[in-house]
Amino acid sequence: MKTIIRHYHSHPRGMIKEFNIVKALYSAACNNTLVNGKTITIDDVLEKCFTGNHFRYLHLTAQQRLNLTVNAVNALKSHNILNSNPVDFEDLYDKVKLAIGSLNQVGRLILYDTTKMIGHILTPQIVPQKYVYTQSGAKTGAKILLGKKRMSWRVPVTEFQQLFPNEQSIYVEDMLCIYKKYFTLNGVKKGVTFSNGNNNPNPNIKTRCCNNNVNPKSHC
Repeated sequence: MKTIIRHYHSHPRGMIKEFNIVKALYSAACNNTLVNGKTITIDDVLEKCFTGNHFRYLHLTAQQRLNLTVNAVNALKSHNILNSNPVDFEDLYDKVKLAIGSLNQVGRLILYDTTKMIGHILTPQIVPQKYVYTQSGAKTGAKILLGKKRMSWRVPVTEFQQLFPNEQSIYVEDMLCIYKKYFTLNGVKKGVTFSNGNNNPNPNIKTRCCNNNVNPKSHC
């Protein structure tokens, strides 16, 4: 597992890029500065928080995406989410769920991603600490590693401490998703090695039966 952790942290992660983008937008909105010649509003910030990594995978028409985004932004604004003073990530998650959880197409994955983005721009930052949120691919990875057929959507971070010592739960969730196909019970499949081709900026993970590109820049 140490190899997985080292490999993950040695390459740029899409999650960090998204955090930096929304943080820059929020700063621009607060300071009335332009971004690419455009005046940034709080609506723009909330839109970015809502339409993060997974939004593009929804099977919606362009008009449906627009309607959903407008409804979500309006709901988050009406709940004054950026000034809701959450005590921790779970509290913020519940506030986000109250605001947009009833919207069509909004499930746990979008709720988690939206909460994660909003938490990053708050002062102080609100990040998951008590739990690892397992949904979609992260849930699959967690089931394999922990040997469980059923998995709660919110798992105490203590269950992963031996596998991912000293890792923040937000990174554990990301690794569970990215590397899920290489996990086995309590570890990594035998024969998994890592190599970086000189002509390929993205790392390769090679196993005995396959050679797949794994790019930590893109979340599952």
